Amino acid sequence: MVSSSQALDIVFDYTYDSGGFFGSAGADQRLALEEAASFFETNFGDDLDAITPGDGNSWSAVFFDPTNSSSNISVNNLSVAADTMVIFVGSEDRGATNLGLAAPGGYNVSAVTTEFLTAVTTRGETGMTSGTADDDTDFGAWGGAISFNDNAAIDLNFDVFSEPAPTEYDFLSTALHEIAHVFGFATSES
Repeated sequence: MVSSSQALDIVFDYTYDSGGFFGSAGADQRLALEEAASFFETNFGDDLDAITPGDGNSWSAVFFDPTNSSSNISVNNLSVAADTMVIFVGSEDRGATNLGLAAPGGYNVSAVTTEFLTAVTTRGETGMTSGTADDDTDFGAWGGAISFNDNAAIDLNFDVFSEPAPTEYDFLSTALHEIAHVFGFATSES
């Protein structure tokens, strides 16, 4: 169990869910996604610095559009609370077999203070370096994006309390997998 002083919070942003894949609050898709997030929130902990733009410090969060992964979106001066990851979610037709796509976000930063630059680039994680490949021992992103497949041939089971039928894909395990990519699993040097 993670101590409360290092608890992690995952915040999903549905702004770019233009196709309505996640429906409204309380929809099974959202509940399943929140259940996947709770696994990480319960079992992972970190001390991630807050990203608070202002006083001459600014930045842009850059991530792929979760409804059109071939395009990027830039959000200026996104505020991210300490120990929090923001994940933009949506869906697109990814063909008949690919269940999702996820990646940590990037950034553009203009900092007048070292503290702000560090908050954006490493979230205060000291095990991250730049310029030397394969030497990072930590990862500290602000968040990222996930696009789930909304192809009609993909039958997803959103009920976290029942096993999928033989013809269904389990959305909960898919969401766990994709969130892990945002956290740097198979996407970061560390």
